[in-house]
Amino acid sequence: MVGGGKEDKSIHCAISGLKYSNTPLGEKDGRITPRVEKLSIILDKANLKPVISNQILVWLITHYAVAAGLSAGIMSAGSASKFIENTAIIKTTMKAIREGLAICERMGINPKTEKANRLYLLPLFISVPIAKKIYSNDALQLMFDGHINHSPAEIRQMIDDIIDSGVKYAVITSNLAQLKSYISSNQTNKSK
Repeated sequence: MVGGGKEDKSIHCAISGLKYSNTPLGEKDGRITPRVEKLSIILDKANLKPVISNQILVWLITHYAVAAGLSAGIMSAGSASKFIENTAIIKTTMKAIREGLAICERMGINPKTEKANRLYLLPLFISVPIAKKIYSNDALQLMFDGHINHSPAEIRQMIDDIIDSGVKYAVITSNLAQLKSYISSNQTNKSK
């Protein structure tokens, strides 16, 4: 629900106003503990729509895979606004996200149990137009641009983590590798 980045000593963030945005909370072992309940109350007072999950690891691990693929797509497009205009990159991004989710499955994490992953599992002719609509939200675009502009090294590490995990779990990550090559070629062109 919240995203952005740090610049010098300032933190720039955006809060998504999307109807289905929320802030997942939970303990690794799935228990609902007093500290999770207390944090939920605090976040609720801040209108950050907390949702307590008994499977937070599923959310975290699949979110990492989704974030790596999505960030790779946005970085390869150059910005969030350029991303939503580029159907080819969105398609490649959706496929890259699916590669990451396939790795999760090989790890024993079922991405289908997390509602947030449903979009990425739909056929492309359905998921691409929906993604364009969702990602055209101004707050989301600010978040995405904050991520790619302030955390490019972290994003590159996430991409490499997913590609390396693909090797480990025998999942081909050709779409994510393609996005990684776009990012590398864009940076080479910018530095000339």
